[in-house]
Amino acid sequence: MVSVLAALVLFPSLQAPGPAFTPSDFDGLVGKSWKGTLTYRDYGSGKKVTIKSDLTVTKGLSDPNVWNLAFGFPEEPKANRASDIKLSVDGRLLDDEAVVGRKAFHKDVVIVTEKNGQDDDKPARIRYIYVFGRNAFTMQKLVRFKGETAFTERNVYAWASSN
Repeated sequence: MVSVLAALVLFPSLQAPGPAFTPSDFDGLVGKSWKGTLTYRDYGSGKKVTIKSDLTVTKGLSDPNVWNLAFGFPEEPKANRASDIKLSVDGRLLDDEAVVGRKAFHKDVVIVTEKNGQDDDKPARIRYIYVFGRNAFTMQKLVRFKGETAFTERNVYAWASSN
């Protein structure tokens, strides 16, 4: 599987709109048991923290471009959450994230999106890197705060499936 770090090297410039997501990118996650970790930067301490994470992906019933992602945290069940994500018909928007790059490597697909938003209660440009593999899925969030030139890692989910 292509690593998240390798994905950054593969997308040195993300200016032009990239190719789109396809429904099959997310459909490959449905029906599998995903187990892994969430590693995040604790803004209070500045340290990286890693906790166990599970993921369940289901397909929306009424819209073929909607999936539900249920995030589980076995050691912190109060943090469990679920959310629907919607892919635009042309595949160029995932909710409010614009697709800025897509690369395929053997059986892995790397898709990069960006949006303006907030992180740590400050305005930021937010970049997401999705790495889809046959039995692995990674989502990384990078942030670039207003006035900064470089993105820094906020968190990364890394899951594997045995089925």
